[in-house]
Amino acid sequence: PRDNTTWNLNRVWLPSNVSVAPGQQRTFIFTIRAPNTPGTYNFRWRMVQDGVQWFGAFSPNRQIVVN
Repeated sequence: PRDNTTWNLNRVWLPSNVSVAPGQQRTFIFTIRAPNTPGTYNFRWRMVQDGVQWFGAFSPNRQIVVN
């Protein structure tokens, strides 16, 4: 779900001094933390212009098993 904190964060921010024009690419590197409860969790993200709208395709879904 949007803005969930399953992975200990719900958004990865683009630095304020960086912009990405349509058609450009940007790589995001960030750390997640596995949930405390064992199980299989979905890991999937999507872009948002904060306060405006969600846009673009979702990232491919990855099922991650937490033991």
